[in-house]
Amino acid sequence: MNIDWKAINPLNGSQAEGFEELCAQLARMESPKGASFQRKGIPDAGVECYTTLPDGSEWGWQAKYFDALGDSQWSQLDKSVKTALDKHPSLVRYFVCIPLNRPDARTNGRKSAMDRWNKHIKKWNGWAEEALGKSVEFVWWGSSELLDQLSKTEHVGRVYFWFGERGFDNVWFRNRLDEALKAAGPRYTPEVHVDLPIARELDIFGRTNSAFDEIKSLAKGIREAHNQIDRSDRKDLDRAVSIDSLLQATQAVLDDFTEIKLLSAGELPFHDIAKKIAIAEPKTREVEKALSQYAREQEARHEENGSQRYQETPFRNLLHVLLTVATLPRHPFNADFLDKGLRRNSMLARDAWWSTYLHRAWKGQSSVDRLVDWASGISPEIALDDRVVLLCATTLAWMLTASNRFLRDRATKALVCLLTGRIKAVERLVDRFFDVDDPYVRERVYAVAYGVVMRSNDRAEVGAVAMRVYERVFAEGSPPAHILLRDYARGVIERARYLGSEIDVDEQLIRPPYTSTWPKIPNEEEIQPYLADWDRDVQDIGELDRTRNVIEASVMSLDFARYVIGTNSSYFSRSWLSVRLDEEPWCSPDARMEALLSKLDVSVRSAWEEYKEADYQRRKPRLILPKNGRNLSINTEDDPDTPDSEQTPGLLFKKFLSGLNLTQRREIDSILQLRHKKGGGYQPRLDLKMIQRYVLWRVFDMGWTVERFGEFDRFMSDGNYGREARKAERMGKKYQWIAYHEILACIADHYQYREQYGGNDGDRQYEGPWQASLRDIDPSNILSSTPSSKSWDGHTPSWWAPSYSAWDEDTNRDWIACEHDIPDVADLFIVSNPKDKTRWINVQGFFDWMQPSPANTESSYMNRRHLWFQCIGYFLRDQDVEAFMAWAKGVDFWGRWMPESPRNYRLFLGEYGWSPAFRYFNRLYGEDNWIKPNHDCPVSIRNAAFEYLQESGGFDCSIDEGYTLRLPTVEFANQLGLTWTGKGAGYVDRDGKVAAFDPTAYEDGSGALLLREDLVKRYLKNENFALCWAVLGGKEVPDGSFGMSHHGEQKMSGVYVYTCQGAPRGFLNRRR
Repeated sequence: MNIDWKAINPLNGSQAEGFEELCAQLARMESPKGASFQRKGIPDAGVECYTTLPDGSEWGWQAKYFDALGDSQWSQLDKSVKTALDKHPSLVRYFVCIPLNRPDARTNGRKSAMDRWNKHIKKWNGWAEEALGKSVEFVWWGSSELLDQLSKTEHVGRVYFWFGERGFDNVWFRNRLDEALKAAGPRYTPEVHVDLPIARELDIFGRTNSAFDEIKSLAKGIREAHNQIDRSDRKDLDRAVSIDSLLQATQAVLDDFTEIKLLSAGELPFHDIAKKIAIAEPKTREVEKALSQYAREQEARHEENGSQRYQETPFRNLLHVLLTVATLPRHPFNADFLDKGLRRNSMLARDAWWSTYLHRAWKGQSSVDRLVDWASGISPEIALDDRVVLLCATTLAWMLTASNRFLRDRATKALVCLLTGRIKAVERLVDRFFDVDDPYVRERVYAVAYGVVMRSNDRAEVGAVAMRVYERVFAEGSPPAHILLRDYARGVIERARYLGSEIDVDEQLIRPPYTSTWPKIPNEEEIQPYLADWDRDVQDIGELDRTRNVIEASVMSLDFARYVIGTNSSYFSRSWLSVRLDEEPWCSPDARMEALLSKLDVSVRSAWEEYKEADYQRRKPRLILPKNGRNLSINTEDDPDTPDSEQTPGLLFKKFLSGLNLTQRREIDSILQLRHKKGGGYQPRLDLKMIQRYVLWRVFDMGWTVERFGEFDRFMSDGNYGREARKAERMGKKYQWIAYHEILACIADHYQYREQYGGNDGDRQYEGPWQASLRDIDPSNILSSTPSSKSWDGHTPSWWAPSYSAWDEDTNRDWIACEHDIPDVADLFIVSNPKDKTRWINVQGFFDWMQPSPANTESSYMNRRHLWFQCIGYFLRDQDVEAFMAWAKGVDFWGRWMPESPRNYRLFLGEYGWSPAFRYFNRLYGEDNWIKPNHDCPVSIRNAAFEYLQESGGFDCSIDEGYTLRLPTVEFANQLGLTWTGKGAGYVDRDGKVAAFDPTAYEDGSGALLLREDLVKRYLKNENFALCWAVLGGKEVPDGSFGMSHHGEQKMSGVYVYTCQGAPRGFLNRRR
């Protein structure tokens, strides 16, 4: 092991702190089982860390980053030992950690380092006897001892972290093996590449050349035995055996080997298939016929007896084997064969045996899991044969038939991973599946295409995919009636247009509204046969028949109705009007009146205002004094005692009408009639019952029956799934989704869109499914989770977020009041990556330090000290810096009233900055994103980050845990020519060098957006901007049970600013 102690990576800018932390980590590993280990901060009371043994005695460690052992160094050791003996009376062993070896020259007249060590041990033990009444064992951990520790396998990671040296541990070898397996692709599978009986049977079953070669090779042994027979030694042989006959028979066998033909299928795993294989002629087409016949028989049995036939072991094994060899290019039963077989079935028949198989095989350590997991780990850098890619993509695409959301969503993301950087394969996939009769498959194939092109910046390749999608979906002018399929397909073409690809498309055909035929929707009477008969006893309808009632309940009254269709708040749509697109755009009476008045002369508008005021005064409630002295009353009618005058409402209205022409008078009459009509001022919303009736009818129209799917839908949810969106679903639910997305597409083509509660600022036309939160997966984002810690123990220390260890104040109130132990906030903004020494600016960070809890104590049972900072970055103009700083000194940011970064969970990660969906949401944030904060801020500022949110509780079941990614602003990225890498929140500059990223996408640590410092300086200089941070912070000791602090709290608020001329400067106000 080649370790240079002078090359240790610094911690908090100090190599000494780095060495101390390394020694503390080694000490933690050395701590005996059952002991309680504690790492200390500064001041350390003579030990960096200590461990308390079960008997109450202590071991302590003191680390000194010395490069020599002179008088000064020994003096420092004396001081540390004396302090340790004073502060740790239970000390029994004391480790001294120094990155040096002790010379022991044993030269006359000179004391070596070993001599001085032994002398100091005697002195220190004298102090121990005097202070503690006992001796202490002093242990030297020098360079040799430390290297001995670091050479152990469990410390390989520490060596790499602190010194950048990689050891050859099991992890290293496993990673090299993984790389080799990835390079081999899906052609490597244990069943095929391990010498198992099934591997040989597959070769014979598939009539491969290797299988025949293996059989022919048997001739060698026969020939050798034949030649060794000694014809003269016949007397020792059984008289009953004719040697001549034996030789003739073996020679005949040898002759037959030259033109060998398989005479028997042998003991294959699938006896039913084996019987049907032609005995004499081993041609692939004969085997295909046998397999097809077997599949038809299985389907017929399923139709006759229900889905229980699925559980026959031979059939399951058949499908497992077909998936095992699916990606082998030369195998006769690869994915091409699987594709042909699946296409012969209708969606209904396919779902009955194939989709149900996928559900049961998923997460059963099957070939389904293996293929999805393998493809999910593929990156563009891994070399794969084009044929393997297409075979794998074909197999994964057929997994999209599944009603199991976990499989379907992960297969979608796996396809995106596989095809990223292999865009030509996307074209072939679109061609292969554009006419499949299952909308579940077609929708996701276009989702995959969109996901892949969002992760690409190659305008030629993206353009080729866009043209293929345009031809398959939009060119004829009537795209499939599926609201999500259209969105994904359109996104592919919009991406090509953004990149500047040379494509020939009609823009009007790719954007809504589209053309479709309005479907036949059953009325209330026609839907009756499909409604559940809840009056019948459960025993009368049978266990499986209940699944039919479940569909009706789901669509008409339960969760699908309430939270998908939207009946939980009203039976009328919040997004769609009942006014058709070919009618005049609907306007409220007030909006129509406003539009009319805007076209009139000033004098006529004044007459209208006079009329409105007089009419208001007439209608204003007035108290009527009682004549009998009993009760007051309120009168809202015209006062009969009021004499007519020119100011009465009637005369003023006539005056107003006199200034109108005939057309305008008719419009006024129509408006007033609508106002006086009951409900006339309300938006005519679309009746959701129409959607419910269509969805319910369509499920059965597509062919769902109890006989086909009753058993599966009844027993598929073995996991006890509740009402949450995140779950595997019934086959009936698959058909519900298909029907729902169909009818929404038709509604978008035929009815006017109007956001119900947006007022004049609400949406007035349909632009895409993002408006109504209809999307259910982001195909551009392949992260299922991030390693960033979600625990209550604060952030994990990282190179961009330092650790904190100053927890040693005697009382909680003293610690809260202490100010000198708080990190310098300015040091948090600029960090250096230890791997390449690049400097980064953290424009948006959250730092969260929590006092460690003892190993033997639950953290929730103790009051732990807590320190945190929230730093939100903004850009502002150079000339506004001083005014902003002066204003900030007089305000307190507590209450989080400063503008926070815009965030979005409905936008795809790959759509950020360019797409129609982004432009839609960007309108909500403001055209230029400049904001003037509250509290009379004299200047405008602009957020320096955008937050992409991925939730874990939604319909996307490929997400294991929710997370947030921080992205640079579009203005910053565009000005510097940055492009998204397609991975996490990473951006590169024009030279391909990393320019911006959120490190928590792939490393554990505090939330951050890091921008390369040289690029920030260039941006600030070009735009005449400065970068500032609004800082909030706190020191508290929350109660372990309730989260409240009973010891007070130190609140911090401040501002720091960074310009291209210097380091961050600013202030931090504190109060308690």
